[in-house]
Amino acid sequence: MQWTWRFGALADERHARLLGLKRLDQWTAVAQNDADPAVPSTPQWRWTLTLPDLPANHVLIPSFAMLTDAAYGFRFALTYTSAGESGSAALSHIGECGLSAPALVQGEAVVAPIDCFVTRTPLHNLQITLQLDAPAPPIKDVLLCISCRPWEIAPATGTLTNAAPLHAPALSQMALSERFRHSACSPVCIAMGMGALGRNVEPEAFATAVYHDGMFGVWPANLYAASRRGVLGSIETFTHIDDAVALLDAGLPVIASTRWKEGELRDGALARSGGHLILLRGFSADAALVNDPAAATAGEVTRGYQREEFGRIWLRERGAAYMLLPMLLTGSRALPDAK
Repeated sequence: MQWTWRFGALADERHARLLGLKRLDQWTAVAQNDADPAVPSTPQWRWTLTLPDLPANHVLIPSFAMLTDAAYGFRFALTYTSAGESGSAALSHIGECGLSAPALVQGEAVVAPIDCFVTRTPLHNLQITLQLDAPAPPIKDVLLCISCRPWEIAPATGTLTNAAPLHAPALSQMALSERFRHSACSPVCIAMGMGALGRNVEPEAFATAVYHDGMFGVWPANLYAASRRGVLGSIETFTHIDDAVALLDAGLPVIASTRWKEGELRDGALARSGGHLILLRGFSADAALVNDPAAATAGEVTRGYQREEFGRIWLRERGAAYMLLPMLLTGSRALPDAK
């Protein structure tokens, strides 16, 4: 089973049609608990969607981002039944509002590794809920995505190529200070993707801003930080390389989450990796054209990887990727760069 549902409202109708956006409405106001006057009260809103049954060994990735001058925060939760028993799971809270809470799992049918849900048994009666902490629910400049696929597949490398590879700044994470050098591939790739959209950010400051739960690679935290700097995005699952080509042709950067063992990627910037982000710029008939932030220098970041090998290290497990939208909100509030 593989599907991706996108909800929201974009200023650019071409991108809305390309993404097949459904309306994001039917928000419900959540009653506030004012028992502790020391805790500032933030309006909360809830959006709930019924999902189809899911087999075991599937990954479910929800993501959310909005462009607003006001602070916001959010959290996804999942309820389900498995073998006749009810269960629930929730991801970490992301953003500035609300009280930070760790991921929560009740039952053994689902694991929630920080930023996605992974099924261990077949799930039924599923509902996913987004809790939003914001002055008002969004009516424009918002993108919510829910994407699902088997955890592991035999990847299809495809045949399509895109007419003109994206131009993106070449940034090496190895040029950053020691704190970031070996763990900041995700924010550095987002910085390159934002640069491709004309929104340049300083990679080390951006990496500091995305730090969450002791990591730089929490997917929704990176999207949240990008949204506070005027760029919307989502996290989606892919099963076929050709599915990325239409997005790249429309100017939407795609940042692939990859993993591979030694010998599986010839001439890679890394010999092996248990999790590494790489910016896709395009595809030729036999190569994936990428910016790999693990390259030793900026001059070595832009490179080509053999298409079949790249498809395997990206799509075999999870097949997750960031997608960024080429739109900016003039005057949007930007978080100060953290020190």
